[in-house]
Amino acid sequence: MRSEEQVYNTILNFAKADERIPMVTLEGSRTNMKILPDDFQDFDITFFVTDMKSFITDDEWLNVFGERLIMQKPEDMELSQKLQLTQINPF
Repeated sequence: MRSEEQVYNTILNFAKADERIPMVTLEGSRTNMKILPDDFQDFDITFFVTDMKSFITDDEWLNVFGERLIMQKPEDMELSQKLQLTQINPF
């Protein structure tokens, strides 16, 4: 298993190497000093990107972070698809 520092370095190096990622943020329990660290804390990361479609259409970019055991993509879920169909364009 990778150390916390190795995970942070992987995330930051990936973002720095990709010009489509001008900013990356960390959210969640790791940012709250009142929460004691534990072995089950995950890394809640947001990549702010200039070309979202390129990340959505090709999942290969995720391989840099290691083997995926499970993957959930909200945009592929039934509820998300129903919501997209009901959105109204006011223009």
